[in-house]
Amino acid sequence: MKILQVIYSLCSGGAERFVVDLSNRLAQDRDNEIAILVVNDLQMEGCSHYLSDVKDNVRVISLGLKGLGIRSVLGILKAIKRERPDVVHCHSNLILLYLPALLCKGPRYVHTLHSLADKCLCWKWCKSINRHLYYGKVQAVTISQECHQSYKSLYGLDNDYMIINGREKIQLTADAGKVKKEVDSLTGGKRPVFINVARCDSVKNHKLLFEVFERLSAEGSNAQLLVVGARHEGNMVRYKDHPNIHIIGEKRNVADYLTLADYFILSSIYEGLPLTLLEAMSMGVIPVCTPAGGIKDVIRDGKNGFLAKDFDAESLYDAVTRAIKAGPVISKDAVVREFYEKYSMERCSMRYYNLYRQSADFFPFSNQVLTIGCECDNPKGGVAYVLNVYKRHIYNPFKFVANSGEGSALRKIWMLVLSYIKCEWLEHTDKDIRFVHIHTASYNSFKRSVLYIKQAKRNGKKVIAHIHGGGFREFRQTCPKFVDKYLQKCDAVVALSENWREYFEKEVGLTNVYVVNNIIDMPKIQEIENDGRFHLLFLGFITEAKGIFDLLDVIAEHKSEWNDKAVLHIGGKGKVEQMQKVIKEAGIENIVKYEGWVSGEKKSKLFNMADAFILPSYTEGVPISILEAESYVLPILSTPVGGIPEIVVDEENGILFPPGDKQAMKCAIDKLIVSSVLCEEMGEKSKLISENCYPSSIEGKLSFLYATLK
Repeated sequence: MKILQVIYSLCSGGAERFVVDLSNRLAQDRDNEIAILVVNDLQMEGCSHYLSDVKDNVRVISLGLKGLGIRSVLGILKAIKRERPDVVHCHSNLILLYLPALLCKGPRYVHTLHSLADKCLCWKWCKSINRHLYYGKVQAVTISQECHQSYKSLYGLDNDYMIINGREKIQLTADAGKVKKEVDSLTGGKRPVFINVARCDSVKNHKLLFEVFERLSAEGSNAQLLVVGARHEGNMVRYKDHPNIHIIGEKRNVADYLTLADYFILSSIYEGLPLTLLEAMSMGVIPVCTPAGGIKDVIRDGKNGFLAKDFDAESLYDAVTRAIKAGPVISKDAVVREFYEKYSMERCSMRYYNLYRQSADFFPFSNQVLTIGCECDNPKGGVAYVLNVYKRHIYNPFKFVANSGEGSALRKIWMLVLSYIKCEWLEHTDKDIRFVHIHTASYNSFKRSVLYIKQAKRNGKKVIAHIHGGGFREFRQTCPKFVDKYLQKCDAVVALSENWREYFEKEVGLTNVYVVNNIIDMPKIQEIENDGRFHLLFLGFITEAKGIFDLLDVIAEHKSEWNDKAVLHIGGKGKVEQMQKVIKEAGIENIVKYEGWVSGEKKSKLFNMADAFILPSYTEGVPISILEAESYVLPILSTPVGGIPEIVVDEENGILFPPGDKQAMKCAIDKLIVSSVLCEEMGEKSKLISENCYPSSIEGKLSFLYATLK
């Protein structure tokens, strides 16, 4: 893949550092051709700060210009036409892509907003143009939950792709020994040492930082502050001889200074997600910061760092003094481990690469597949959710025919007739279509699908039946000959788990079964302050088969024990009135909260709020809700039915108990209530399991399926 990264310059900024790291990492794949297109003249002072860090296998192209103007936009347009990249990824103002995105249709365009959306807007008149481009021509990427919210608020769009910034672990240089002597000379060996790495800018709010350390000094504290970054002498000259504040200036060997510090401190007013914070974490330096931008998504106060409650001097002073008093409570090794698990450039570049592939039509079978299934634009169910994620992240174009949906019986009949006609027309007129991929479940869903199986076979297409739903075993028992006949007509049957593959092979006698896990979106994780109670989450249809009424019985029986300890949040539709009647009669309104049907931001908020997820079902396939909960780092309480044992390992990332066993359910809940450590350990293992269901993993399995059938 040929990728062109666009940036104003290679000065000592965070976005510039990020572009160099990302380009170097992507270039490690020999199939990629990476170039960095720099607008400004690299001979200008400060514009080539990171140039020497660019690897030899990454080309650097300079337009040799100065500032933002029409020449810059035209220069980028000419460069794109000359280079003919598959992907153009801009890290500067979107204005640079105005002409290319409208006039040059070849590449796919990606724009990372490295700060809040309104801060990335040069002029008000740009807003409507930006929104038009983000709506369909340029894929927006935000780097934190706050950046995502600002994008959504400014443009009224919810189509951004959130990718948390990453950074390569920084390394000590040959000057580390000299730096140690320098720092020891400045500090006199006094501890603790705080280090600030940021340019001198009003946004970085150094005034607040100095105010806090002047107060500490006046109180007799030994706390030392090192300030590393481009400086404005007029603002900092007064601290030249300060005993506790040491102005170091701009340095390339930041790691040599970070390794000598106990704490990393930022006093910013707003941020995207500062790379200097990630650099500090890679060195095991404990962060102490104001709650700006993506910093809130990274720092969990008192656990992996210290977060000021607000942006005033008193709040930052409180965070600093808490850090000093806590001493070695936070493990430096744990901070480094968290960096590798969440914020390494390896993980970040992988997510960008997957986005490039999706944006640039790199799923090679998209044009060859006709997908048939239920309506999926506003998904209210597992199958609809899967199709919606396929639409957004796998197939481009997504050739899709909806054969069912909500509404009256008349509407459903009309959809069936219209979809059959549309499929017939597409299978005859679209010569690229070779595969008809039918997403189906049990009972009426499967009976509808038979029409499309017969139709596609008659039209000479390869037919794939993708079986969803945990009730398929029971459905087949009602008409085994009918079900087996049409499954055996298919060129491939997709099962959601190894358990279901074994069933289709042994019971139906199929030899063409492929396992493709359910697909899930990447989680939008954010820190939500806990009220001290244990928050348990259930998402699913409200029926006896999901075990929700068993769960309510358990809560009712032990309400006096759990009244101030636990809260159950229920999201879903179904037998809502019956459920609410049970809750009222049992007097458990203080413990159980019905959230309605949840999706989007509300669902994300509930996952972020929850301490554990519960689904005590009697029958299942591979529940989307469990996979989503795992991606949000939650332990799972569930039953060993269907494909659940393949995604929930008992006593590893959750606890399994027999369906209907209320005593075992109660014991499982109690086990997590009393141990937050166990919840965190199981949650981390859940996250690893869920990564097998991200779009990048599912794309490979689908590619193998279609390639095998060719």
